[in-house]
Amino acid sequence: MSAREMRAKSSEELGGTLVDLKKEQFNLRFQQASGQLENTARVKTVRRDIARVRTILGAAQTGTVAVPVKEQKMAGKLAEKAARPTAREEAKKEPRKEPKKEGKIAALREKAKAVVKKATAKKAPAKKAPAKKAPAKKATTKKATAKKATAKKVTKTAKKPAKAAAKKA
Repeated sequence: MSAREMRAKSSEELGGTLVDLKKEQFNLRFQQASGQLENTARVKTVRRDIARVRTILGAAQTGTVAVPVKEQKMAGKLAEKAARPTAREEAKKEPRKEPKKEGKIAALREKAKAVVKKATAKKAPAKKAPAKKAPAKKATTKKATAKKATAKKVTKTAKKPAKAAAKKA
């Protein structure tokens, strides 16, 4: 139901439609909870219809006319447009004045100088070359250390049988 149709109704009729919409919302909630609701969009439309009815009833009680936001914006724009003069009216009021060419050139030169000053002031100092580092010492790799460890084990195990043979003899 649109807002225009609702505004055409009396406050008693609006009260009746509000009650009907509340009942429908209640039933829709139960259907949704039990999983029987087929049209889920209906919950949203009913909620918005309830808000419309309440807005119109509130406006009727206070005596103000509820005007939609879009209509308010359009009315404001039209009022502004009517209040400001047209381009032709402004042109008639003030004759055009051509600035002197010499003054324009001088102003442009001053702006260019200011831009150059700003650009030179913002330059950062040059970076220093990094100092040379001493060559790093060769680090032993994991493989090299692993080879050394296995070599020590082999030599220890090779010495044990030789000692055992010497003891037996």
